Amino acid sequence: MATQKQTPAAVLFDLDGTLIDTAPDFAESINAIREQYSLAPMSLTEIGFHVSGGAVAMIRCAFPDNCNLPQDEKIQQLLALCEQNVATKAKPYEGILALLDWLSENQIAYGVVTNRNHRFTIPLLTKFGIAPTNDCIICPENVTHPKPDPEGIILALKKLGASKNNSLYAGDHHRDMEAANNAGVFSLACGFGYITHEDPIETWQAKKIVDTVDDLKNFIKEFFNV
Repeated sequence: MATQKQTPAAVLFDLDGTLIDTAPDFAESINAIREQYSLAPMSLTEIGFHVSGGAVAMIRCAFPDNCNLPQDEKIQQLLALCEQNVATKAKPYEGILALLDWLSENQIAYGVVTNRNHRFTIPLLTKFGIAPTNDCIICPENVTHPKPDPEGIILALKKLGASKNNSLYAGDHHRDMEAANNAGVFSLACGFGYITHEDPIETWQAKKIVDTVDDLKNFIKEFFNV
């Protein structure tokens, strides 16, 4: 852990389940498709368990094999609905916007590295006034290999001019921690995100686990000695 504030430094974040609770948006889209097949709505909790796995994971959990529409077509249908519903019900986790303001006030650069495509990411960040330093928003379109590959984190550090030795990446999925560890930044697991019993957070090899946004902010303060 850093013992004093140094520059260059950066805090990088995953998006879904780390900065913003987007499960309500996905729930609206998934249940709209399920209704077409006379399937009962899924609960927000059920859908939340699969958000970090992306569209494929959500479709697999939401639709039984006997649905007559092929999986790839359901995925495209889900993505189209998600684009319509982006940021309609999603909200930043309580305390996140204050944390980002605090980073800016203390001249600590921050960026977003997400596996959410650009067309879904920008409207979401824009709605809540989240403006990463130097427009550092890394989406799958910006890299050859998305997370768990470290390419996106390495690109974000380059964009921010930050040192990996004094930067951290916060996320709510094991692939976030894998990407962070492979990139050589401090890996910080967020237990308030979309955590499933099938993938225990304790097994992710994170250097630190935080349970709340307050814990996240306190640790960042400690990390940078601010």
